[in-house]
Amino acid sequence: MAAGVRAAPPLLPHPGGRKARAAALRGAPRLGVAAAAAAVLVLALSYTLSEGGERARLAADQADGRLFVLAFYFPQFHPIPENDAIYFEGFSDWALVKDAPPTNRLGAPVKKPAPPLGYYDPRDYIVRRAQAQLARDYGLDGFIYYHYWLENKLVMGEVIDRMLLDGQPDLPFVLCWVNESWQRKFYGMERKVTFEQKFDAPADHAAYLARVFESPLYLRVDGRPLLIVYTRDMPQSYLSALQDGVEALTGRRMFITSCLMTLEDMYRLMPGADALVEFHPNLNPGYPNTTNYGQDLALAEQCPYPMTAEGFFNVTVPRLRAAMCEARSGDALYAVFAWNEWGEGAVLEPNTGEGARLGEALARARREAERLHGEDRASGRCRGAPGAAGGGGGAAGAPGAGGAASPPPLRIRPGHGDGVGDAPA
Repeated sequence: MAAGVRAAPPLLPHPGGRKARAAALRGAPRLGVAAAAAAVLVLALSYTLSEGGERARLAADQADGRLFVLAFYFPQFHPIPENDAIYFEGFSDWALVKDAPPTNRLGAPVKKPAPPLGYYDPRDYIVRRAQAQLARDYGLDGFIYYHYWLENKLVMGEVIDRMLLDGQPDLPFVLCWVNESWQRKFYGMERKVTFEQKFDAPADHAAYLARVFESPLYLRVDGRPLLIVYTRDMPQSYLSALQDGVEALTGRRMFITSCLMTLEDMYRLMPGADALVEFHPNLNPGYPNTTNYGQDLALAEQCPYPMTAEGFFNVTVPRLRAAMCEARSGDALYAVFAWNEWGEGAVLEPNTGEGARLGEALARARREAERLHGEDRASGRCRGAPGAAGGGGGAAGAPGAGGAASPPPLRIRPGHGDGVGDAPA
């Protein structure tokens, strides 16, 4: 992705059902590459009610609910055997960043690492401790680590393993399983699968996940470890076996969240999934997006391109504020793309493009959104606030705005069990 920032709206049930939703999408803005380019993207985690299959946002409780803001974390930037085999010995994505031209195809400057982190090796305890402090300074609660299980074995897992051993970053976290094969397009040749995503031996995979889930920092939804699954394209039998295997080892079933990639995904929830998270808007010029981004696009177009830190602040505040106001009960989780996707130019880490300004803008945006949310609640402008017209705010399942059932409150916390006596958040 090129530089620029835009925030994704929450995913809510359309009052007119699928046909009305499709009609609304036909009138959505047609996004070109420049308008849709993104460097850091705020995403809302949505969940599915078991009865009726309606999707409703995971959102902050009006009394004591908590907002968790996490950033996607790419646990590479050090040599691994798989990349040695594909490229050359000692390869990491830093090689691509160092060799990148000054500007990309859109004319935006290519970001390079800047102090205090610079070109780092995340296997280093000192580096990960510094990342944790920066994340706190930027208003983040933790990370979403990409997880790879290729050829029926763990790939690129050393950073996570070291984090589990030495406790850095000492922040709440979850895994996002990138369940697709690795491919490389060699010059003059068709795209070639280099490491295959297989779905035929779930027991070892379940054992690994169960070990990670035991961390007191791992986030759980109502006591169930949260696992984000990148793509729905896999055998349902494998996911079921993985779920059963984890439950047998931990006594808890996973809270599985499917990434929303396309319009089709909105109407075909991955079997076995409890929730949806929109990974990023489709960048398909001339075609309506999966969701109506008109309001966000209008805000984004007020900002210069490439998007500045101030533009990110202006876009993020109303999105966070609106999401908190749309809340009725339970905790909220927001994902930010990304902490260190250097190969895509999507970085919060200090860089030659923005320095630390983007991270600082996120911290300011969060503080401002929470301040405005407090005013909204006090004035009754939030529909979930006590006394607000059509507000939920009551017992789970009570009618809310428009007669729809309010989603049951969900508790998101690190630690074990159902939230009682868990590790402090």
